[in-house]
Amino acid sequence: LSQADRDNIRLFKWQMTSHTTRRAYDQLRFALRDRLPLDSQFIILRRIAILSGVKPHYHDCCVNSCMAYTEKYVHNQFCEYCGEPRLDSRGKARRRFCYLPLIPRLQGFFQKPELIAKMSYRAEYRSDPRYMRDVFDSSHYQQLCRHKVVVDGEKLPYHYFSDPRDIALSLCTDSYLLY
Repeated sequence: LSQADRDNIRLFKWQMTSHTTRRAYDQLRFALRDRLPLDSQFIILRRIAILSGVKPHYHDCCVNSCMAYTEKYVHNQFCEYCGEPRLDSRGKARRRFCYLPLIPRLQGFFQKPELIAKMSYRAEYRSDPRYMRDVFDSSHYQQLCRHKVVVDGEKLPYHYFSDPRDIALSLCTDSYLLY
């Protein structure tokens, strides 16, 4: 990566983790333009996509973040919850969000030996029933490991997480963290 790429990615990370508005970000870019030329958010996202090989998917969403205009809502012109219009006076979405597909990101983890070693943590972790040191010590995880995988009502011949290449994902719905 070039130094400019590193600077742009660092500032983008700062913006996301500090919940800085796009307007404040643009003001900072303007204030530092002589000393540190920084790209716009759009250019940084495009550059990250090119560097990572992960193609983002953009979806229209309510200006108040009530809903996304996907699947059965794809043709809606007003929010189902707050009634706000989807489009502005120019016919453009008032707000969009960027979705990064999960599968290419997981595939990317298996491209570097260091990340492969980190991804092996779950398979190599040894639980001790006397202690709760990790999520893999939890009763729910331990129970899953003792049960056979069921797909469409059919029991498969193996247990959950029995293959060292299996990946355990968790989902947090109480907040949004990019990094």
